[in-house]
Amino acid sequence: STSNYTGVYNDYSSFEEAQVSALGNDAEVPGRGINLNAIVKSGGNSYHGTFTSSYTNPSMISDNVSPELALQGLRGVPIKRRWDYGGDLSGFAVPDKLWFYAGGRYRVNDNYVLDCTRPDTGGQCETTLTQKFYSGKATYQATNAHRLIGYYQRNYKLNNTGASSLVDWYSRFDQQFYGNLGKGEWQGTLGKNVVASALVGYWNFISWQYPESTDVSSFDIVSLKRWGSSTQTYYAPIDINWYKVQSKGTVSWYVPDGFLGNHNFKAGLDFIKGWSETLAPEHVNGNYIQLYRSLAPYQVQVFNLPIHTFNDDHYYGSFLSDEWRTSGGRLTLNLGFRAAFDRGFIREQSKEAGQFASIYPAASYPQLDVTSWNTFVPRLRATYQLTGDGRTVVKGGWGRFAAIRGTDEANYVNRNIVGSTTFFWHDTNANGIYEPGEANLSTSNNPDFVSQTGTTQGIHNPDERAPISDEFSASIERQLFNDFAIRVTGLYSRDTSLAQVVNPLIPYSAYNVPVSMPDPGPDGRAGTADDTGQTITYWEFPTSLRGPAFQATTRVNDSIMDANFRSFEVAASKRYSNSWQAMASFSRTWLHVPGANYGANPNNQINTLNESTEWSAK
Repeated sequence: STSNYTGVYNDYSSFEEAQVSALGNDAEVPGRGINLNAIVKSGGNSYHGTFTSSYTNPSMISDNVSPELALQGLRGVPIKRRWDYGGDLSGFAVPDKLWFYAGGRYRVNDNYVLDCTRPDTGGQCETTLTQKFYSGKATYQATNAHRLIGYYQRNYKLNNTGASSLVDWYSRFDQQFYGNLGKGEWQGTLGKNVVASALVGYWNFISWQYPESTDVSSFDIVSLKRWGSSTQTYYAPIDINWYKVQSKGTVSWYVPDGFLGNHNFKAGLDFIKGWSETLAPEHVNGNYIQLYRSLAPYQVQVFNLPIHTFNDDHYYGSFLSDEWRTSGGRLTLNLGFRAAFDRGFIREQSKEAGQFASIYPAASYPQLDVTSWNTFVPRLRATYQLTGDGRTVVKGGWGRFAAIRGTDEANYVNRNIVGSTTFFWHDTNANGIYEPGEANLSTSNNPDFVSQTGTTQGIHNPDERAPISDEFSASIERQLFNDFAIRVTGLYSRDTSLAQVVNPLIPYSAYNVPVSMPDPGPDGRAGTADDTGQTITYWEFPTSLRGPAFQATTRVNDSIMDANFRSFEVAASKRYSNSWQAMASFSRTWLHVPGANYGANPNNQINTLNESTEWSAK
């Protein structure tokens, strides 16, 4: 089962069946949103094998670019090649006792890149991606009441990407990825009414990014063009890794004819040990980026490489739920709660000196605990058969979900993360290449100093709270005739206590210096034919706050970040019968989602509030 994880690649062809729930998750599920509960194929008392393959030719891809849109320069992005093949084998080692499953899969997905031309061939740029999956599962039926399961999957991914209309072909990067996913599980029945399980699982995500170019990294802040070593998605080379070890135990107790009906009690415990690791070595092209302004040398951004960072989180969760079918059978209540203790911390670590040791000397950092979250969230849902014939059902309820801390959320107080310092660049010899001595690299009383990123002064916030999501839903479903039903659903969800990283030494109110600039139009250059004639106003803080003494980070809950979603759906379905089935739906969603760090400074509020409406018909 997966929920609230990113970077998890699965071989879906290895699934026997899957349950995907996006609404109404009970107390066993920690987070709101899509929860995937998949059952991997198992062996049996006979041998089975499958082979599948698929291929998509570029001529099979269509787009919605009309002739009118094509005249404006818009066009589709065709695929270059896409194919997928794999197979599996399952059977028994010992009949009725020991079964096995093994599978493998290989995928290729190469796409062309819009408005990007290769300088070496003159052809269109492309991205290339290949993936390999290897899966295995063993099932041992120890007794009629007890079963042991072991599962393991390994995934490899190679991805050459990064070039675009703004990023030079030679500034792309190679991603070399591998991931592991596995578990060991016991399932058992205890007596007539008790079912229990216990498992230990492991997951990791190891991702190395290597640059194609060894030239100095360069970026023009006006045209947004990038060239030299990769800096857009990752400042490569860099290695970004995540790890999780999870143990979980559950027990279900069915009590028929109990208090006012039948009860199915379920309780469980979770422990998740998560940690992340980032390795950023020194760069052969130099630990800095040259910044230009309309191709004129402007600033230089220097980095604190090499870096080897660790962040940790330990999550302890428990839940209790009761599926209560009242006497008469028309009303079913699903009542439960989840309690958790979520502890984030930064382990002891150290940093080596690099190219810019005068700014970033070698240092050691002790272990640091960040604010722990103690949460208690209820889940209350009900199903009621409105008519005695069982053809009309009303469902609804409320569920509260507390976020699980991500390991990277402690970065605001981790002084050993990737950071940079920016200085004005004086190209004294007018060769357009940064050379030592062309910027004053002092961070004290220096007019060349511009800003710093990373954690220079991490201010721990002991009052930080866990972000909370509330989900309210109601639906009515009616079977109109045999095998055909229609459903109407309304959903309202809201996210509160959302956190953002801010600089408490330069508060929102300090951005009180308006700066108006002419809108340069699509080409990013003022004074050309596509200028709009309008101005854009952004806000600066006084230069008296520009020094490194005013560079700090803290993490706060800010109500200005609150988001909400309102959705409405009408759906109809015909179950499979008489050789056919059908499903149709229409949904509309209204969003109110502030942009990232919306309340950190007023510039983050320019064109970032999402108050859009989405609809979907299927």
